[in-house]
Amino acid sequence: MQIEWFVYHKNSVLGPFSTEDVKSQISANKFDPETVIWWKGEKDWIPLDIWQKDYPSIITRLEGHYNTEWKIKTNSETTDFMSFDMCLEYLKLVDLKTGVDLCKKGGTKDVWENIFTNSIFLNALEMTRRKFPRVPVVATAKISKLNSKFSYLVKLNIIGEGGIGVSGLVKNFPTNVELSIKIEGPNFSTPIFAEGHIVYHTSDGASGIEFDKITAECQSSIIDYVKQFQTLKQVTTKKAA
Repeated sequence: MQIEWFVYHKNSVLGPFSTEDVKSQISANKFDPETVIWWKGEKDWIPLDIWQKDYPSIITRLEGHYNTEWKIKTNSETTDFMSFDMCLEYLKLVDLKTGVDLCKKGGTKDVWENIFTNSIFLNALEMTRRKFPRVPVVATAKISKLNSKFSYLVKLNIIGEGGIGVSGLVKNFPTNVELSIKIEGPNFSTPIFAEGHIVYHTSDGASGIEFDKITAECQSSIIDYVKQFQTLKQVTTKKAA
């Protein structure tokens, strides 16, 4: 699986880029010190200079997922070992809430982990499996339990018509708890208000939230952003080619 990078530069999310694309644009001074970068499996955007410094270890970690075979265990079956891409195709058809475990090939014995602890698989699925896809974004959200006066500020890294992926949500928000959500960011002219619930938390602090209630106006703002991003993605990909 080719690693794809997304860059946030001058209030726009650009990508996906190949590694060579990112490096060549850095060499050409196309980015500034405020530029940040994100990739599937990372819980948050990081400064580009940190990416440059930590790039070898990032690649090693990602290739450990993408280039290794995995097997999947559900309530009904356990698969043979498959490639990362084949696992994604399989998982697109599975209801993750019924219980799904993953096992990485290579150990002396099988070690299983729940799908909701694996950010790389989850983020790859977020980008591919949904009828209404989620796309990278830079924004913040104030999140509170429904009818509570206390809210927490978290960072968004993906958004779509059906929900958001965030980092920084405190642990005392259990899965399925009902939430009030207010989203703000440079790509939205007015705040987006919604209600939803937490689907999962990962061990590294990422959380997935599904919308339960959202006005047509707020939903339209998200749809417009997703369309704009996909247009930028197509243009960027053509230029890279």
